[in-house]
Amino acid sequence: IRQAACLMNNLTSYLRNLYLWTLCGHMKTATLRQLRNETSLLAEWVKAGETVVVTKRSKPLFRLIAVNPEEPVHRALPDFETRQRDIFPDGPLAHTGAELIAEERSRY
Repeated sequence: IRQAACLMNNLTSYLRNLYLWTLCGHMKTATLRQLRNETSLLAEWVKAGETVVVTKRSKPLFRLIAVNPEEPVHRALPDFETRQRDIFPDGPLAHTGAELIAEERSRY
């Protein structure tokens, strides 16, 4: 029963974080402690057009938004293709991870 309760707590926490992520999408998040200790940084984010969701124990409490926001922030996505070429310069691996695991398990 204790393990089931722990599993339910973990699942609930995961779903709450997933809800927060979908609610926020690309918005930045901060905790109450960060709001108290790093107010100037959060103010810079809001001034730049970001919406900041302030949370307490992973639960969203409120959003900080600019009164007169400048243009919304458009962040560029990382260049995944270049990163993949840097990591795997010879192209894709010869075997997939699943194939390697199956080979290792068949040895025993």
